[in-house]
Amino acid sequence: MNFSHVDGPSLATRQRSLGDPATEFPLFPPLTRGCPKTSTDEIAYPLEVGYDYARVDPALFDQEPGTDIARWSPLLPPLEAPTLGEGGFKDLGVGAGSYPVLDHPALGDLMA
Repeated sequence: MNFSHVDGPSLATRQRSLGDPATEFPLFPPLTRGCPKTSTDEIAYPLEVGYDYARVDPALFDQEPGTDIARWSPLLPPLEAPTLGEGGFKDLGVGAGSYPVLDHPALGDLMA
């Protein structure tokens, strides 16, 4: 699955360490292996996306339910990602009565 940066309505402004919320980084590149400043050998503190909440239009929360998450763009990271739609499921095209299975080392144990 490919994700790419999108210039759009996102109000995301930074990445913030959960080890020390005062430790911040630019949005890009995404830091996916833990915070480089607050992580230790014992724990890799993840980062969260920080937003400019003061700029969120309160009308955002007055919307009727929609069919996908695009309407929440101001409170989502600025990434172009596929959507499954709210409450919907992507059609994998595997046919009736078939179930997609992921290769997993413990699958045999689960199926026994």
